[in-house]
Amino acid sequence: MLPPMKFARFFGPLLAVLLLAPAARAAEDCCGSNTFFLNDCPGANQAELWCSRFRSKFDGASDFFFIKFPPGYDKNRPTPVFIFYRAYGQSGGALSDPRMFESVGARYGAIVIGHPQRCEEPCMGNRNDALSSAGAQNDVNELVNQLTSRFNVSHVFVVGASMGGVVAYRLQAQFPTRFSGALGSVAAICMNSDSGPPDCAGSFYQQATMLTYGAAQSGAWDDKLIYSLIGQLDETTGINPGNRHLWTLMMGKPWFYGAEVTGHEHENFYFDDYNVATTNMTEWLISNPAAPNLEMDIKRYLMMHDRGAMDPEAGWTAPADAMGSYLSDKVLTFSGRNVTMGGTGGAGAGGAGAGGSGTGGAGTAGAGGAGAGGAGAGGAGAGGAGRGGAGSAGSAGAGASAGNAGSGGTDQGKKDPGGCATGSAGGTSALWAMGLALLLLRRRR
Repeated sequence: MLPPMKFARFFGPLLAVLLLAPAARAAEDCCGSNTFFLNDCPGANQAELWCSRFRSKFDGASDFFFIKFPPGYDKNRPTPVFIFYRAYGQSGGALSDPRMFESVGARYGAIVIGHPQRCEEPCMGNRNDALSSAGAQNDVNELVNQLTSRFNVSHVFVVGASMGGVVAYRLQAQFPTRFSGALGSVAAICMNSDSGPPDCAGSFYQQATMLTYGAAQSGAWDDKLIYSLIGQLDETTGINPGNRHLWTLMMGKPWFYGAEVTGHEHENFYFDDYNVATTNMTEWLISNPAAPNLEMDIKRYLMMHDRGAMDPEAGWTAPADAMGSYLSDKVLTFSGRNVTMGGTGGAGAGGAGAGGSGTGGAGTAGAGGAGAGGAGAGGAGAGGAGRGGAGSAGSAGAGASAGNAGSGGTDQGKKDPGGCATGSAGGTSALWAMGLALLLLRRRR
């Protein structure tokens, strides 16, 4: 029997590995304890609902969104996108509600995204001015650029309630050429203002409110689908007067609708609870007593603004590698195009555009074949991971399976449901290997 000192000396490293291995599995779990947000990825185990995580290229902040593709999705057909923002105080789980994704996706043939605003609660920007941080604003624009570079997107609409309504209006005001409409329910414009409109002094969201009014006055929203719904009994200071002022500015615009819902308070008039109570339908974004023509207006707008796929903004630069991508491996398996500012389909001087292939295949032209970011799903690119492929970290972890990035399969800061188990196993194998190596070294001494 080994003396206590020798036992510790020989088996200490191995015991450390045994203790660390479960922690490694938890740390690499897609929605586990080592997450950027306390409520990260709730509901992401739903069928075909993906959670895509990214780190801001503008300020380094971490963020994520849920995304689902419609039934019978045709990657070659221009498809609308709806991005939903939640009310203040709701968790990120409010934006992974399967009823929202399924009903909106099926009804409008749309890609549906739930995007939690980022900060402690989390919210985008900060509560005193929704979407006030430049990084948060630019991240949404970057997401739209990346989506339009890899998917056939026809229109992008933003939808939100309360604070989410402010975010929707501000995005529409900030990037009027990128969004086709903003649908707000009890949008918190002018909220808690000391004076009310038009200046809304002291409002939590004064800057966003001023941008909203400015866009309405400038004509930038004349051909945008804008909805503003309020509850007659809403006692939140400033919201009803603030929205009514927006109605005045938008009066006569062909795609604007504003209404006060009698007998109701501060509610989301687009979601399933209100629809169940008034129409007996568990649906989102449908015609109801608050918005009797909503479904027809959305479909009519899409029909009368029929166009091909949107392109990224002029001057936009595609991510140089997978580190800069906001779109996870799972999401990119649905992509149907690869547009960079230097050409499409991965062609052009210097090789395929950043991001590599179109769907599944390596970039086909230019020096080195696939460009930065590598080949399609699972394929290794030049000097680094293809999306989901084993990169420099991939070979480091002994026992890590190819197709996952080294210890954990983190995909450069993003994790996907379904990609975690193998990555975690790889990370555990790496720890076992290190422990055994240490044990052998000690035995040689």
